[in-house]
Amino acid sequence: MTQREFAKILSVSQATISMALKDSPAISKELRDKVRQMAVEVGYSPNVAGQLLRRRKNNLLGVIFPKVQTSYYSDFLLEILLCAQKLGYLVLLENIRCDKDVQTAVKNLMRYNVSGILAMCGEATLKYFAPSVPTVFLYGFPSKRENAWYSNVYSDMYQAGRVVGELLLKTGRKQMTFLGRASELEDRYRGFYEVCSPHKDIGINWVAGLQNDTECGYALAKTLL
Repeated sequence: MTQREFAKILSVSQATISMALKDSPAISKELRDKVRQMAVEVGYSPNVAGQLLRRRKNNLLGVIFPKVQTSYYSDFLLEILLCAQKLGYLVLLENIRCDKDVQTAVKNLMRYNVSGILAMCGEATLKYFAPSVPTVFLYGFPSKRENAWYSNVYSDMYQAGRVVGELLLKTGRKQMTFLGRASELEDRYRGFYEVCSPHKDIGINWVAGLQNDTECGYALAKTLL
């Protein structure tokens, strides 16, 4: 059923139906309720494609994610889908296995003229993104530029290091090894070291790495073992 046919049933204009379904205060609450109730009864649903064409706006949201087999990523993705749905966006998902896949993922999303991109990938991939498309990096990296065109949502690594150190102390661990970039510039190590170093009976070692990514973590764990 089209919106025009729906309007004919209620003997009102198509514009009135449109505003009522959008809960516009320009339409009386009584009529809005009547329109919504009738929409349920006749099984009317708006034509999303038509709405986007009329608005000249693309309600597609691009999401770049690592493989989603693990519950962590799948739960995270579900929350994105639910939130996007409430805001009237459709999600296009691009799976990546490594940083090299990001360039292809961005190109695919740009072909669909997405309104924005949520990306879970490293700083090295920044060169593949276009400043013309609003981009948010999930678990990203603090911007080193004042007027960066992208936004970041990232973890408090310093506090994460403290939490891990406190847990290991609480469980009675005496010998600890930190995998990764162990320096004062690495927030996670700094938090970890500040918690553990005052305990003179605790041994703290580290296996150095250049990056905090999956491939490097695998190599470092292999070295430790």
